[in-house]
Amino acid sequence: MYPHMLPILEKDNVQRFLRLYAVCPSCIAWGFIIIPEVLNRMIIHDALRCAKLVLEGKALELGGFRASPNGMNKYGYFPLHEAAERFSIDMIRLLLHHGALTNLRTAGASVIEDLLPLHVAVEDTCLHKYLNDNLTKKDADYVYKGPVWIMGLELVWVSWRLK
Repeated sequence: MYPHMLPILEKDNVQRFLRLYAVCPSCIAWGFIIIPEVLNRMIIHDALRCAKLVLEGKALELGGFRASPNGMNKYGYFPLHEAAERFSIDMIRLLLHHGALTNLRTAGASVIEDLLPLHVAVEDTCLHKYLNDNLTKKDADYVYKGPVWIMGLELVWVSWRLK
């Protein structure tokens, strides 16, 4: 389903999202909720209008279905963690407005467990600053590809280019 959703989310097109939902509601919703991965993809692409649509659940086309601002995605992150990782202030505001909890912690084998959204934001800020401080202008075309280690833990596999 994600390949069909990608151009919709890149343009943050609510009408096209609703048309996609009409064609395949079971691909986007389960039970009476929009599946967490759909909201996760909206956050990744900073599709604020689409995220607002599914968080409110007021569109007649959705039939009362809505997304939970506190649903864990398959990677062990909650929506607020995902928005914090991307430094998306508007998305964070939207999620908080719709009841996202700030005390939910990451869980699962795919993430460092027990992190709050604030931890994720601080960690990414530190990583960004470290890379900017340690790559010089002569390294402007240098592309780092590999794991990032902080305090002895492999945090993430990154590809970084200094601009």
